[in-house]
Amino acid sequence: MYMDKNLKMRQQDLLVCLVCDGYDAIKEDFKQYATEKGFFDVEYLKKNGFMEKVDDTDKWRMKTMNELMDETVPQN
Repeated sequence: MYMDKNLKMRQQDLLVCLVCDGYDAIKEDFKQYATEKGFFDVEYLKKNGFMEKVDDTDKWRMKTMNELMDETVPQN
């Protein structure tokens, strides 16, 4: 779209957000591709508390939405 001169859109005017139905549902080859292209960073997710280590294993899991919600916000 930014290449269309009639729209007068700059490349930085567009943001794409990818939403997946669960971390485990994302294919490993896509995770690798997205990491290589710079729009997915599992280390960022770990570092910022979106993922947690599973017991004493090397495995990580995404936290659920309920785990990430601000507890001070009423749910009803």
